[in-house]
Amino acid sequence: MYHTLENWIITQYSPALEISDKGINLSESHEIFSCPSGWFLIVNSVLELIIDVSSEVWVTQIEEENGSLLITYTAPSSEDCDYVFGLCDMAKLISQTACEICGQQGQMLQNDNLAARCSVHNELSFNYEETDSFKKPPFNVNKLGKRWGQMISTLYERVLALKNDGSMPDVKFNQVIKENGELCIDYCGGNEVTHGMVDLLLLYSLKIDADTGQVRRRDNYEDLLNL
Repeated sequence: MYHTLENWIITQYSPALEISDKGINLSESHEIFSCPSGWFLIVNSVLELIIDVSSEVWVTQIEEENGSLLITYTAPSSEDCDYVFGLCDMAKLISQTACEICGQQGQMLQNDNLAARCSVHNELSFNYEETDSFKKPPFNVNKLGKRWGQMISTLYERVLALKNDGSMPDVKFNQVIKENGELCIDYCGGNEVTHGMVDLLLLYSLKIDADTGQVRRRDNYEDLLNL
């Protein structure tokens, strides 16, 4: 991740980062987070929610593994652990369809290594073809926008998988709509893992374009991103 993005994350979210106790000199060039800069908004959203939910959750590593975002953490309480697992699990899945260079909608491609790329940053050696391999949710995602619809399909597929293996109680999605430019998810059931997954999607959706995944809300990191 770019040095300026790393510094911003460390400055903003040091209470949630175990590395903040290591006396990092922000003026020095370093790579603390060994993950692509295109996933900055995903990382940013996860840490923002962790700060909100608990002062006892610490992120110990943020990295790329097999083409996906892997966030490692410690959480003393089981409730916090379940919620943060939902955040990090959903972040991993979102990263698989977010270009590692720019963050826009993409797909997982394979050359020598797995990598998530959009059509713009696809290298010539990759065979880029958009696919729709998700299980269809029992509601219409077409009006949400292409990127948001893709993320909701990912959520639905993951919830089904966790329910089927006994890791999550039944979840009923009552309504998933785009209202006043924002994503709204009304559901019942599930557990704290579900809560974390949905919270991450809602927060992340506020920061990206519904169709392309391009940065929409820049907040106070406006000068950092040139996507």
